Amino acid sequence: MDDALLDGPKPKFLPCPFCSASPQIKPLVWIECSDWTYHDEQCQYELEIDGLFWRVTRGVTGGTSYVANADTLEAAKAAAQSDYEARIRAALVETEWDA
Repeated sequence: MDDALLDGPKPKFLPCPFCSASPQIKPLVWIECSDWTYHDEQCQYELEIDGLFWRVTRGVTGGTSYVANADTLEAAKAAAQSDYEARIRAALVETEWDA
């Protein structure tokens, strides 16, 4: 390798030509339960009819946490997916390039 290439400024973050701009997060897979509710495969989220809307909750230690209300089942699933992705992305950090 030509040492002259290493003399210039180093990028703060190492670009990856094989990676997408951001990590891809798997979609939640939903299971319809016999009590007219839906749960994702990991039982993190629950969708249930509450009057005229769908209530989206996320399981937490000792109970549930409200996520959203939605007019349709598809909107409820989208709200759960959005919350799920936001929680994962909030936990990610960019790694600085030390080379």
